Amino acid sequence: MITLPNEIDILIIGGGPAGLSAGLAAAKSGFETLIIDKKREIGVPIQCGEFMPSPKEIPNILPEATHTRLLENYPKDIVICETKDIIIYSANGKKYVIPFDGYVIDREKFDKWIARLALRAGAKLSLSTTALEIKDSVVTVSTRGKKINVSTKVVIVASGTLTPLLDGFPIKPKFSEYDYSHVYQWVLGGIEVDTTVVEMYSGTRYAPGTYAWIIPRGDDMANVGLGVREPFNKDGVSIGEYLHRFMHEHPIASNRLKSGSPLSIVGGLVPAAPPLETAVYNNILVVGDAANMAMASIGAGVPTAIISGELAGISAVKYLENESPLAEFDELWQKEIGETLKNGYRIRVMMDPVLKRDDFINLALDILGEKMLYDIIRGRIPKILDVLYPIAASIMK
Repeated sequence: MITLPNEIDILIIGGGPAGLSAGLAAAKSGFETLIIDKKREIGVPIQCGEFMPSPKEIPNILPEATHTRLLENYPKDIVICETKDIIIYSANGKKYVIPFDGYVIDREKFDKWIARLALRAGAKLSLSTTALEIKDSVVTVSTRGKKINVSTKVVIVASGTLTPLLDGFPIKPKFSEYDYSHVYQWVLGGIEVDTTVVEMYSGTRYAPGTYAWIIPRGDDMANVGLGVREPFNKDGVSIGEYLHRFMHEHPIASNRLKSGSPLSIVGGLVPAAPPLETAVYNNILVVGDAANMAMASIGAGVPTAIISGELAGISAVKYLENESPLAEFDELWQKEIGETLKNGYRIRVMMDPVLKRDDFINLALDILGEKMLYDIIRGRIPKILDVLYPIAASIMK
């Protein structure tokens, strides 16, 4: 366990993909960089479906992104399965097969890999360390039963959805209940799994306002989970009950899932909101889920977290070297991932009226078909849907 300094050049709060990527980029420059995380171990517990686009899909999803090295060249032992298709099931069981080259990764290994790169570059890491407050250029942290004030030149906030650290700041994301999803997932063993396919299931009885998923982790193991957005939760039951229904009652999925046994259980929050207009305030940069930098339509956030984190680290370095103001970070992330994030939110808003009823879901998927779903899953909006956005946005207001 390191001794926390009273002063540091760059302090990063959060040791997930966004924070670790920021730490790696910042430490390469030689500036003193400290990453803190409240967890006791990097990458544990897994709070992710662990599904990623393959390197060759990255340009299809993020065509303007250039800071993608960490998404393209990770060690082979991190990849658990290589998938070829995403199958989307409508509420009435009709399936739509969407070609999509994906990787199911071991997130624990993946996060630890980036952490090791950051440490080799010179970053310091302090676990079991919680940021309590940011005030001016001082961050108050708690570690080993002590409160310590750390003075820093740049703070990068990578502490996840609805982080309280931004309370009172003008850059705190504004959420309605439509703008985030509770998620719940079991790693399920003892089931039959097609390792080349990721499955997504819709339906108000099983995943109101979102979808349920089966993501393979081997021939007999999968990540099985779902999300629930509260305005769609008409049954008023817990998210655990929805997962029980999906595993034991769904006419397609339950045939394989009901005999499985849980190997781990995790839950959390995923943003489904628009990205911040600005992720910079004074000497604070906000990245990843803390800045709503996730695709709101499907809840995917690792690629955008890594890119935003790296860009934040680069921006912090340029600022400290007097090359550019911190505000340049907004220009960088908006150029590389901004359009995809905005598209994801627009798609989510267009989906919201549809997700209220199963017959609407069935009709919408039939109208879209596999061709348009191919684009939507990649964060691209078919031209025909552009006209629907103002209508959907008006309805949801």
